[in-house]
Amino acid sequence: PGLPAPTRAALLRALSADPARRFPSMEALLAAATPRRRWWPYLAGAGVTAAALGALVVTSLDRRPGCSDRGAFAWDRAGLVSALGASPTGPRVLAALEGYEGTWRAARRDSCEATRVRGELPERVLAARLTCLDRGHRQFVELTRLVTTEPSLATTAIEAVEGLSDPRACSPEVSPATVDPRLERARTLLLAGQEVAAIELASAVLAGTPDLATTAEALTLRGQAEVSSERFEAAEATLSAAVAAAEKAHADQLVGEIWVELLQLSGSQMHRFDAAAAHQQAAEAAFARAEPGPSLRMAFASAVGATALARGDAAAARKHLEQALAADPSSRPFTRGGILGVLCTTAVQLGDLTAGRAACRQAIETLVAAVGPDHPAVVGTYNTWGALELASNDNDAALARFGAVIETLERTGVGDRTLALAYSNTGLVWTRRGDLAQARRAFARAVDLFAQHHPEHVQRTIPLQGLATIELAEGNVAAAIAAYQEASELSARAYGPDDPRTLSARYNVVLAHERSGDLDRAATLARELAVAAQRPGRETWPMVARALELEARTI
Repeated sequence: PGLPAPTRAALLRALSADPARRFPSMEALLAAATPRRRWWPYLAGAGVTAAALGALVVTSLDRRPGCSDRGAFAWDRAGLVSALGASPTGPRVLAALEGYEGTWRAARRDSCEATRVRGELPERVLAARLTCLDRGHRQFVELTRLVTTEPSLATTAIEAVEGLSDPRACSPEVSPATVDPRLERARTLLLAGQEVAAIELASAVLAGTPDLATTAEALTLRGQAEVSSERFEAAEATLSAAVAAAEKAHADQLVGEIWVELLQLSGSQMHRFDAAAAHQQAAEAAFARAEPGPSLRMAFASAVGATALARGDAAAARKHLEQALAADPSSRPFTRGGILGVLCTTAVQLGDLTAGRAACRQAIETLVAAVGPDHPAVVGTYNTWGALELASNDNDAALARFGAVIETLERTGVGDRTLALAYSNTGLVWTRRGDLAQARRAFARAVDLFAQHHPEHVQRTIPLQGLATIELAEGNVAAAIAAYQEASELSARAYGPDDPRTLSARYNVVLAHERSGDLDRAATLARELAVAAQRPGRETWPMVARALELEARTI
C-alpha cells in the first residue's frame, strides 16, 4: 500500500515463485518499477496557462483510443425492460445491472488513464486489464440475454449480477490470458441456477483439449456448479484439478479464487477442518503473489468466518465476518446482507441477543431492498431471527417468525432446507410448551424434508433428536433409541466421533438405553463415551464426568 502501481506490479513479479516469470536482469526490473514521467508538467513549465493546460489534457484524452467509454458497454436495456414488463422484481434487477455497469465503466476509465494519461503503466498492462474487463462485459451481456429470454429468472438475476467478474479485480497484476467465450455463458448459466447446463458446457470446453488457462477456468466453473448442486466430493476433486492447472498456467489471481472456493467447501460445507486450514494458508500465499480485488478479500474473510462457525468457534467467526464487511465497504447488497445474516447466527451462538437482533434487522432491511421480501435469503434470515427469540425464551415471537418462514416457503416452493429448519425450530417451541402432538408433526415434516433433499446434512440431527425426545416421553423407547442412534451416526460422519456435538448425541443414546432397562448395554456405551471424550488434545472433561457417572449408575 502506498507504492505506485507499476512499482508494486514489478515487485510482485520479481517475487514470483516461478523463476520463468521473474525479470531477466536488474535493469529490466528497475525499468518496469520506475513510473514514466508525465508529459504535462513540462508543458506547464513552458509557459502554458492553467486554462490552456486543462483544455489540452481533455482534448488529448478524447483523441487517445480506448479512454472514452462511449459505446464500450453496449447491452439491450430496452429489450430487457420489455421482457420484465410489470414484474415487481424488474426495478431491482435494472438497478443491480446499472450498478455493475457503473463500476465497470469506472474501472475501465481508471485502467486507461493509468497508462495513457498518467503514464504510470505500460500498454501491455492496459491490454491485460481491458481483456479482463471485456470478460465481465461478455458475462453481463449473456446474463441480460438469458433473463430477456426467460423472465422467470429475474428472481435470481440480482444475486447473479453480484457473481459476475468483479471489474475492480482487473488490477495491474491481472494475467493477460484470453478464455473460451463459451465459459462466459457457462458462468451465466451457473449464476442463474442452471447448474446442469453449466456443467455440460464446461465439460464440452474441456473435451476440446484447451490450453492450461482455459482448462483451469473450465474446471473451476464445473467445480462451482458441482458445489451448487451439493455434489461436494466431485467438486473437491474438480477444484483440486483446477488449481493445479491454474498454477501451471501462472494464473495467479485465479489460483487465489480457487483456494477460496476450496476453503469454503472443505470448511463450512464438508467440515473437514484440517483441509480447510491448509486451503486458507494456500489462499494467503496466492494473495501474496497477486493482489486480490476487494470482492475476493471479502469472500476469503467470509469463508474463514463460516468455517470457524461450523467448527463451533463463534467468537472467531464474528471477528472474520466483520473483517469481511470491512474488506469491501462498497460491496453489493445481496452479498453484504448474507454476511450480516451469518453474523446474526453468530451472535445467537454467543448469547449476544442484542447484537443478534441488530444484525438480523440490518440483514433483512438490506436484502429486502435488494431482492424483495420472498427471496430465500430473506426468509432464511427470519429463521435465524426466530432462533434468536427462541434463545431469549420469547416463544410467541419465535413462533411468529418461524410461521412466516413456513408460509412463504410453502407458497413459493423454494428453500427446502430452510423450510426443514423452520419446521424443526417450530417443533422445539411446541416441545417447550408441552404440546407434543404439535411438536411431533413439525419434527416429522422436518425429517421428511431433509430425507428428500438433504439426507446427509448435519442439521437433520435436530429434528431426529426432537422426535427421539418425544418418543422417550411417550414411552416408545425403541423408537427413541433408533432416532438418537441415527442422529449420533450422522453427527459422527459430519464432525467426527469425538467432537463435542457427537459426544452429546452419543450421551442421549446411552440415556435411552438406560431408560429401556438394558443396563449392560448402557454401561458399555457409557464406558466407550468416557474414552472418546478423553482423546488427547480434545478432552471434554464435563462429558467424561457425565459418562462415568452414568456408567456407575448402570453397573
